[in-house]
Amino acid sequence: MSNKLKCGDCENFWPIMKGTRDGSFIPQTRGHCLARSVYPKDKPGEHVFPPGARIKELPNNVAKVVVVHRNQVETSCNHANKKR
Repeated sequence: MSNKLKCGDCENFWPIMKGTRDGSFIPQTRGHCLARSVYPKDKPGEHVFPPGARIKELPNNVAKVVVVHRNQVETSCNHANKKR
């Protein structure tokens, strides 16, 4: 089965946010694919990961992030689920 869902319509899409001068945030056209990204367990500082993010012990505490475009279609993706 071939996926036809845009990454931006998938529940695994976590948009990259841009801060503005007034302190608000604007979602960008690119984001992280939570299904394919892995984040370090012991990352120093205050990091906020969304529900469903894969957090594991990684060498050198370096995240393995997969960045996708909102309009991108990954035809071979097995993790695509439409947002509710």
